[in-house]
Amino acid sequence: MDISGKIIQNKYLVDKQIWEDTVSYLHLAYDTTPQRKPLIIRFLKNNVISNRVEDLIRFRIEVNAVSALNHRNITRIIETGELIEVIYLVMEYFPCISLHEALKKQGLSISQSVDCVRQICSALECLHENNMIHRDLKPANVLVDNETVKLTGFGLSHIREFNESIPFEEIKKNFLYLSPEQCGILKRPVDERSDLYSLGVIFFQLLTGRVPFDGHDICSIIHQHIARVPESPGSLNPDVPPILDRIVMKLLDKEPENRYQSARGVISDLERYLSGEQEFILGLDDRLTRLSYRTRLIGREREMTQLGEIINDLDGGTGSVYLITGEGGCGKSRLIEELKSSVFANDYILISGSCSIQSNKIPNAPIKEALDEFMVNFHNLSEEERGNIIESLRDEFGDLGEILIKLNPALEEIFGPCPPLVALEPVREYKRFLMIVSQFILKLSNLAGGLVVVLENLQWTDEGTVNLMHELMNEINSHPLVIIGLYREDEVPETHVLEKFHLDIASKEVRYTRIHIEKLDPSAMNKFAAGLLMEPEGQIQPVSEFLYQKTGGNPFFAIELLKQLIDEGALTHKNNRWTFDDSKLNAIEISASIVDIILKRMNKLTQNEIDILSCASVMGEKFNMRILFKVSGLDRTEIVRIIDKAIDLQLLIDLPAWGEIGFAHDRIKEAFYGSLDPEKRKGLHIGIANAIEENNRDNLAPAIFELAHHFIEGGDTDRAIIFAFPAGIMAMGKYANEEALKYFRTALELLEKGGHRGSIQWIRIQINLSRVFLTIGSYDRAIEILSEIAPLMDSDVEKADIYSHICAAYLRKGDWKKCEEYAVKSGELLGERFTDNKVVLIATLVKELALLGLFSLFPRLVVRFRRSKFVEYNKLKAKFAVPVLWSYIYSNTLKFTRFTLRALNIAISKIGKSPELGMAIGGFGSILMANSRFNLALKYLTMALDMREKLQDQWGAAQSYQWLGYCHQWKGDYRSSIECFEESARRFKKMGDIYELGNSYAGLVLDYTFLADFEKLKHYLDQYYMITNQTNDFYGINEAWIYSTPYFLETGNIDTAEWLGNAAYNYSLDTNILFTQCTSCIELGRVYLEKRDSQQSLNYLEKAYELYRNNSFLKQYTVHIFPALAESYLYRYISGKDSDSEVANHYLRKTREFSRKALSKTRRWPTYYGLALLVNAKYCAICGNKKKAEKLFLQSIEHNKGIGRRYWLARSYYEYGLFLSQTDSGTAAKKNLESAYSLFTEIGAKRYIDELRSLLGIKEEDISVSSIERRIDNERLSSVIKLAREISNIAETENLLDMILAKAVEITGAQRGAIFIADDMNRLEKKAFFSVLGYDTVIDQYSMNIIKAVYNTQTMIILGDASAMPPAHDQAAARPHSKSILCVPIKERDKTVGVCYLDNSLTSGIFTEKEANLLLTFLSHVAFAMEIEFLHKRYQSTKNTDKKALQSPLINEKIQKAVEYIDQNYAYEISREGLASHIGLHHDNLGRYFKLYQGKKMSDYINELRIKEAARKLQETDEKIIDIAFSVGFGSLRTFNKSFREIMKISPAYYRKKRS
Repeated sequence: MDISGKIIQNKYLVDKQIWEDTVSYLHLAYDTTPQRKPLIIRFLKNNVISNRVEDLIRFRIEVNAVSALNHRNITRIIETGELIEVIYLVMEYFPCISLHEALKKQGLSISQSVDCVRQICSALECLHENNMIHRDLKPANVLVDNETVKLTGFGLSHIREFNESIPFEEIKKNFLYLSPEQCGILKRPVDERSDLYSLGVIFFQLLTGRVPFDGHDICSIIHQHIARVPESPGSLNPDVPPILDRIVMKLLDKEPENRYQSARGVISDLERYLSGEQEFILGLDDRLTRLSYRTRLIGREREMTQLGEIINDLDGGTGSVYLITGEGGCGKSRLIEELKSSVFANDYILISGSCSIQSNKIPNAPIKEALDEFMVNFHNLSEEERGNIIESLRDEFGDLGEILIKLNPALEEIFGPCPPLVALEPVREYKRFLMIVSQFILKLSNLAGGLVVVLENLQWTDEGTVNLMHELMNEINSHPLVIIGLYREDEVPETHVLEKFHLDIASKEVRYTRIHIEKLDPSAMNKFAAGLLMEPEGQIQPVSEFLYQKTGGNPFFAIELLKQLIDEGALTHKNNRWTFDDSKLNAIEISASIVDIILKRMNKLTQNEIDILSCASVMGEKFNMRILFKVSGLDRTEIVRIIDKAIDLQLLIDLPAWGEIGFAHDRIKEAFYGSLDPEKRKGLHIGIANAIEENNRDNLAPAIFELAHHFIEGGDTDRAIIFAFPAGIMAMGKYANEEALKYFRTALELLEKGGHRGSIQWIRIQINLSRVFLTIGSYDRAIEILSEIAPLMDSDVEKADIYSHICAAYLRKGDWKKCEEYAVKSGELLGERFTDNKVVLIATLVKELALLGLFSLFPRLVVRFRRSKFVEYNKLKAKFAVPVLWSYIYSNTLKFTRFTLRALNIAISKIGKSPELGMAIGGFGSILMANSRFNLALKYLTMALDMREKLQDQWGAAQSYQWLGYCHQWKGDYRSSIECFEESARRFKKMGDIYELGNSYAGLVLDYTFLADFEKLKHYLDQYYMITNQTNDFYGINEAWIYSTPYFLETGNIDTAEWLGNAAYNYSLDTNILFTQCTSCIELGRVYLEKRDSQQSLNYLEKAYELYRNNSFLKQYTVHIFPALAESYLYRYISGKDSDSEVANHYLRKTREFSRKALSKTRRWPTYYGLALLVNAKYCAICGNKKKAEKLFLQSIEHNKGIGRRYWLARSYYEYGLFLSQTDSGTAAKKNLESAYSLFTEIGAKRYIDELRSLLGIKEEDISVSSIERRIDNERLSSVIKLAREISNIAETENLLDMILAKAVEITGAQRGAIFIADDMNRLEKKAFFSVLGYDTVIDQYSMNIIKAVYNTQTMIILGDASAMPPAHDQAAARPHSKSILCVPIKERDKTVGVCYLDNSLTSGIFTEKEANLLLTFLSHVAFAMEIEFLHKRYQSTKNTDKKALQSPLINEKIQKAVEYIDQNYAYEISREGLASHIGLHHDNLGRYFKLYQGKKMSDYINELRIKEAARKLQETDEKIIDIAFSVGFGSLRTFNKSFREIMKISPAYYRKKRS
């Protein structure tokens, strides 16, 4: 700024610039008198100071106050003014430099440092005595010469703003010296003790040459101020005397109550040091200059212990919910303040928002406020960290960022311009909002490494906030997110939404803690009062007893009462003691409640002060100073003075938001608001509305809610209506349904009062009101409103549109009959005909087919039918029946076909290429599907997809993929179906349509059901259940029950299948949905057939058949009624329950009838044709037609194998095996039964596994004695793993051998076994024996010879049929019943120490080489476990934790193998269980032995490898930090940053900077 040579006000000649700092230029100047007295003029930089009027006023007030002071250590301010809109201060000349510059040149000695601090203290003492706080104490604002120190920089804290024009290093200088309460994180008042903390930082720097806390970004500096205890100066500079160490550390205490309470206290201790004292009690002369009415947290130890679990939750990466209740003023918010320090100390983030009682509240305000706090934290991060977070959030939410920006416009900084949202139905829009906001918060928790969201005043919450909390509960368990809700329990009635939340969350598997805060007891009240008054507890007893008696232990009430007593002189501080003045105590009226106290304090205010605060209360719990200036009519300086006085009196609080002030407590606001005369209140509302309107005249949208509220409350009906309706629309757009309802209802009420019921505006509001009710699921209310306005519509088209919406409402409600009724009404108004007459339906269907053929043959003719002015009308015609089509698709395929064709013809002839035509073509494809014309259907569905893709109809394209999925599924091509459903799910998830996402998952459930891939089925079934529950889609829930029934039935959980089937059937009866009645009856018929209850099975199947006959259901979902009935009739026949031969023959005839029908009806439905073939095969077998039966069995096998229906393929093998077993084909029967067993084992069909074990001659205790060559490798491996786990729990070696042997018998299919261990003389001793017979038997000589041979040769022996061996092998030893023998050596580190012997006397060929290898694996565990056991005993006996006690080559080998594995795979997720299995060690032992052998935890070792690789990449590549974090194996950026700092002692960003 070049102003040298200018003369200001004809009084000051500006000379050269002396220096420049962040906020100003300092120039040498001279007055214009002949003496040319030197001065300093400070010119403030406009680009870094606030332009808020109240800030500038506060600045001038403080500067004027300082100019009146005359103190040798305070720079004298002579004058302040403006030059070309630049504020300047004229100050006394002082030949000096700043302490900042002095420290850069050379440090100060200890004595100089003490003197410097003493002089600063002297200046602070003067300021504080005059009720001023510096707030910006730092070396740059301390001027020094050889002997004198002067304080400067007054008032700058009021106007300084940190923006992008200021270099980070300059901003950082300010935060290095801020007290914890000044950082903006902790909501604590700033008083004189804040300056003393900053003084402590300066003192620390003078003594050590460095500040106590530094960091690469503002967040890290703030975190240290709040959470980290600094090193003592003496530890950094040994020359610092211990007493100065203690003085500095006392100044730097985090808690203001533990610091020096006054500058005088510091001066006194420094003077004692200067006088030569080296050891004394600090602060003996320290006295609190004024009460802060704040103390440490008292009497809440239990609650803090409970809240302490939050850190454990976050450390473990899991979420939880805490609800804190208590009456107003009991200390809920104070508890959270204490928690906040703990959260930040652990490097997690806490954000908060508060619900509001006021009428003009912003939609979703608590969540918006919490995200505002997140953005503050975000801005304090380094540029690189901000970039990483932006990239991560855009990657995940970029396509749906508009939703989040609507919630909080500040998030546009993160997401930038976002693509427009894909429009959805209102109810889907709202669900998408809840889903995306909850996912966003969960993502923030992952990026932060841990996030705590506090929602205050939930007694005033709206349903939207609670709905969002519900949504978060669905996934909170797997994310480091903690939700804390605070509310006043006495203000929450039983009907409150929170009560329902309590019940719902209790039923969910979420960590949930409810904390009730009680009032303080007398003992705690005594401590509380002592803390408030800064006195020992023993001296304050009379005061605390009085407070407890009057307040009942309510802390807030106690504070307010204490203020009243002190203000009115009833409690005074004399002779270092607080005492009651009985005469004044008796004279004053003690308030009975908090509100009474506040009202009394209001009486001490002047009328102007009451008027200003009352005016502010009309604006709400928060108010804007600019509006207050306009409305009040008082001088602005006077307004600022009043507001600051109210803040000082703790009636108001200064909020972090630009220009906003808030009432300290809602009851204070209520007291001022309630004191207003009703008419005056109305006038203020109107005045405020006018001021807001003027203030936002360029863009009213941000103020629309306030305008509506104030005009409504002010009684200006006309303008209230003008703003109430758009306020409702905007609330809908922000997904705030309760607020939208409120504004729409208010607008309606005002219109009706004015006699405008039935007007166009009234109808528009009613339509939007109905949309809100549809969104929140109040379908009856929506139908009521739409039914009321339908007769008022001017045209048939408008009326048809209303009926179409009623139709959709009934569909959502599940009332298909009413849905059809209103579809008929809508269609008839548009000239469409409906009929139930089947002949007429077929005739009109033929007509539509003819028209479609005509349009296909003569496409040019179609163009003539299209008229642009009727396009919208025809679009409505094409879509009018869409809601009812979804009911027809399941219930009446004839009607579905007719209306789909009609929509297609309208779209082709009247509309042309459009989303409507794309949907209609897809609909035609679905008709072809429904009629089993799958190849042609695929052609049209692909055509629809191509059109929708070209039209960029995102929702339509996703739907087309869904339809293609069903087409492939019905065709029996399940793999192609899965690909289409997965693509559909991906797209619907991307656009946020959770309903259609659920439908895609339902398709995948069916695919994996048909494939009998039950693991994936379970995954998608869980997802589908979750979505239907989240969306309250009761029809979907019922459908999920039906889809679950085959899963549980086919896996052998028949009771569960029965429960689900009955639940679905009962729901279908209650809702009168015939289609699901039919499908649930079919599933129940199958269930009872499996339970061998043929009568119940037939009861349900015959009901299903009756429904099938009388309706036109989709065949894919109902055609299996025929094979099911045939099988049920067949079972009834062969069960022999009917002694009457005529009755039995009836069931046989029924079997024949439905077997034949099954073949013909399912021939075009591949999914069920295999079932029809199978039941026909069984029928032919019963009838003795074995040749045909065998042919049909083989066809069933081939068909099910061809389409991949594994469960029914297994059933086919099973039934065929049974059939063959009744003939002479024993080998073929066994082969088929083994094939069935193998498949049933793969898919986990427990019932058939057990049955086949029995059929194959396996006893109950022999878990796996079918031909082991067909056993699944996974089952074997899981048995080994299971065994390894059990080994770790065996305390005695003998028990260990018994267990190993029993498992060896079990898994190999042996009948008995023995383990022999060699003694020192190489004699084999039997150490364990096991037999499935349950008792010991003699090992004969033949077998003993084999055992000795194995021990001597160290090779295993496998005999397939020992009983068939010739006598020459061993003349005397042949056991008459011995068939299979397996004998293997037991080795320990290549030395044979024993033998394991197994045999089976019933089955030959039972043991193979695979079984031998499996047994060797078991025995390696035996040897290793024995060694572990001996070492463990040695460890227990010596209690020596040195790793030498566990030196074992075998263990060492395994740990080295673990190290090698980690070295190669550290960038991937490594589970302890997986690694333990890989190296052959139990996971409980892995961690212990790893640490003993490697000297560190396994997790630390992995982290060090990851950080080492990350450091290399930071130095050698330009990869983004977030990409490096994930590439080396970290799951979140915050965890990576934390680990990097712990290991490298520097941040990743700063480490990279070092490279350059």
